[in-house]
Amino acid sequence: MTQRRIDVFLWAIAIASALLIAVANDDPWARDWVCSLWCPPAPGGHAAFFIKPVYDIAVAAFTGVIFYWLLVRLPAYVQRKRIQRGLLKHYDAFRRELVTQLVFASGEPSADYGVLQSLTDPLACKDYFDRDSGRRWYAATNAIDDSETTYLGAIRVAVLELKGEIEFMVDHVDLDDDTYEFFKRGLLILGGIGRTRPEYDDVKSLMASLYELLTGWSFAGGKAGHDYIREGIERL
Repeated sequence: MTQRRIDVFLWAIAIASALLIAVANDDPWARDWVCSLWCPPAPGGHAAFFIKPVYDIAVAAFTGVIFYWLLVRLPAYVQRKRIQRGLLKHYDAFRRELVTQLVFASGEPSADYGVLQSLTDPLACKDYFDRDSGRRWYAATNAIDDSETTYLGAIRVAVLELKGEIEFMVDHVDLDDDTYEFFKRGLLILGGIGRTRPEYDDVKSLMASLYELLTGWSFAGGKAGHDYIREGIERL
């Protein structure tokens, strides 16, 4: 049973228990009102015999749900949001680091921090590297393919750090099935990038993955602009 279904089930228990508490209370105003609408006959005509047990069970159920939310669900929610905020900050730094390495690898002698920050936007990144028939992207690819440069090492370190942060999140946050599968697929992709060697085929595959990641480009659908990883983190 998913957590969402459990929450719906607990809400139903809480609402039903609250109604039973009102109906079975010593003050008969709620019971009289309900019975004026519909009230099943008690076995043997001894309705008062069943009121106290029903009231006690309803109070116990309602109290149990409240304590579950306070002691289990609320701390889990706080932890989830704390991990989400930390992961979003790390992911933003990760994108900025990738953009920085690619901009300098493309031959730019310097770059303003504001420019680098703006290039973390998928559409801005695509526009920047697609100019002049993709000259900057091809230049960055050639520089990263050069075993004497440090660009590939820096990219691998950034990717593996993000992979570690996502693994921590997956291990410590209760995810629904779809979100879990989304991040597991992401971990496989990041793991593949992290194993990239300074060889032509590896670098070619790396650059295709980075282009899709940074620009939100889908080679299957042909659309850009979606930051799928950030959207996934924001759904936590």
